[in-house]
Amino acid sequence: MGQQQLLLLVIALVITGVGIVVGFTMFHNAADASQVDAVTQECISMAARAQMYYMTPGYRGGGGYSFNGVTIDKILPASVNYPAGENEHGVFTITPNGGDALITGRPRRSSASNRVVSLKVTPSMITTSIAE
Repeated sequence: MGQQQLLLLVIALVITGVGIVVGFTMFHNAADASQVDAVTQECISMAARAQMYYMTPGYRGGGGYSFNGVTIDKILPASVNYPAGENEHGVFTITPNGGDALITGRPRRSSASNRVVSLKVTPSMITTSIAE
């Protein structure tokens, strides 16, 4: 009878250990996905501000129907805790190219930093892609 109880105890410990490991893995995967989602949302917000810059006349500080001159300072300015182009979710860049602009965002979590979010912004459309 003692061997059966010992075997059941070992099996229970193994199942509990596997459950804990699976739980940690699921938590970290969900945290990575959440940060990528937050970076994507921030990039979309920045794309809308870049389109606003495009539509604003030059004499009012905009691009005058061009993305040339748009900088990260104009669409994601520095805050108290982070320099321009950075926030708690990631690090962002913008590359203007006359008729369009490319916005990229990289999550801060090291395990999610290889999932780069890229947005191509035109005056009427925003195209999103996420590198896996």
